[in-house]
Amino acid sequence: MSAAAVVSLEHSPGPRPELVFVNGAEQRKIVLDHVPFTIGRHSDRDLVITDARVSLDHAVIQAEGTEYAILDRGSKQGTYVNGAKMERAKLNYNDRVEFGVKGGPYLVFNPTSSEHLQLQKELTATSRVSIFSKLSPGDVEQLAKIVTHKKYGTDAAVFFQGEPSDSLYMLLKGSVKVTGASEEGVEKILDILGPGEIFGEIAMLDGYPRSATVTTCEPTEMTSISRKDFQNFVASRPEILWKLMESLCERLRKTSGSMLEMSSKEVPYRLLAALHQLTEKYGQVAADGTCLISLKFGVQDLAAMVGSNREVVSRLLHQYEADGLIELGKDKKIIIPDPAALARALEYASEWS
Repeated sequence: MSAAAVVSLEHSPGPRPELVFVNGAEQRKIVLDHVPFTIGRHSDRDLVITDARVSLDHAVIQAEGTEYAILDRGSKQGTYVNGAKMERAKLNYNDRVEFGVKGGPYLVFNPTSSEHLQLQKELTATSRVSIFSKLSPGDVEQLAKIVTHKKYGTDAAVFFQGEPSDSLYMLLKGSVKVTGASEEGVEKILDILGPGEIFGEIAMLDGYPRSATVTTCEPTEMTSISRKDFQNFVASRPEILWKLMESLCERLRKTSGSMLEMSSKEVPYRLLAALHQLTEKYGQVAADGTCLISLKFGVQDLAAMVGSNREVVSRLLHQYEADGLIELGKDKKIIIPDPAALARALEYASEWS
């Protein structure tokens, strides 16, 4: 194995995983400070096991994002994880890995603690958020000290319009809808946000009450940073503040353009445009080319998104289903049989709306 292929873990945030190796009376700890980490009977392997049941090049541990996996290299007598023979397996806290046959030499995978693995996942996910994507490992480690991890179920309110708050939120998993209500109480969905996107930045920057309500569309995970902690964090990192401003400007430009376009269009076009937007952002394409909108998005949600009422939107959805543009599934699921046909219908509708 060439030196160029080895990736050092020495500068990764947090403690590094350990391997506890046991072979008869022998027992020792090995710090997993680089990957790939090779295991076998050959003298140049990272972990050399002299047992004859172990192949010269037996197995290798690799990093997969923030997780680790072990791969059998085609050994004669196999590699076992928790008693089951495998070719590849993700390594979890306290997994027992045996080589040759069950009951032979083995190691226990110990990434310090299961909590550390979870922290690593959260750090990596947070660092992928647009405004933090260029952080150094050291900055990510500092970020870990000020973020708060939160989990929400479906239809849970993160905050309400008009509430005082001073935190920035970053979506790690799931999705949320951003809604605003007029003085008459009419609700409109302003945006749908998914992993990697941020919200709450306006109130965090100016200290004024929340300008919108944010509610989860599905089980969702996110992190938050208080205004005070964020100000201290960006004090020596002005590039992050610029990225935040760019993100905010992009959203305002998008919202303004959408409002301008939709203001002159009829409801049938607005509904087609909403379905097309949801398909592009949250569509899961199957092998047969059909596309499932993964969000649970009901008739009332669509009505709030296009500024109409439930009865009109329901009638149009059934019309689009009869035209073959959509299929209404169970649990508020919407299937697009042919996304290209939906795009053509939207283009055609724009000429007549």
